[in-house]
Amino acid sequence: METVVDEMYYYQRDYNNHPRLAICVIRDSANRYHRGVAICSNEDTPNKKVGRKLALSRALSAMLSKDSGEPILPGNRVEFYPIIAAWVDDVWVVRYKSAYNVKLTSYESKSLNRDIRPGKLVTIKGNIYDRESNVIGKATLGQKVKCMRLEKDYYDEWVMCWKGHRNIKCVPLSNVSI
Repeated sequence: METVVDEMYYYQRDYNNHPRLAICVIRDSANRYHRGVAICSNEDTPNKKVGRKLALSRALSAMLSKDSGEPILPGNRVEFYPIIAAWVDDVWVVRYKSAYNVKLTSYESKSLNRDIRPGKLVTIKGNIYDRESNVIGKATLGQKVKCMRLEKDYYDEWVMCWKGHRNIKCVPLSNVSI
């Protein structure tokens, strides 16, 4: 029987910064990846904790049943279908709410195959930027922060973000180490 060796979560937020889409990817002991997706419609009250639990339970269900289930179709939560398409590499990659033995998106692959990922404590160096790529400060020697997420910046480069005192702060991945 397979066991979970690794897991990661990521989210899509709406324009009001509510987590509307939660995705969990797990890797089992046979080195297969399984994905769980939780979609929060406009009628739902967004809750990140509930989304994480639902996404994880769907990923585990796919791993244990060795089958994919609950297709994501325009009919269920139609308002988020375009967001899913725009957010991942290809809408057809994320076809099920509970998916067995999936091909990872480029974001998932980069995140799972790096030691730098959400939840990890990392050391940063160099300039610190805001979400619009403006320099807002410089890292102190050996400054450590907890990685919140990896995303692409304005110039289509991968950056690591964390929550600062008043806003989201970012540094290029090349300036991040374990």
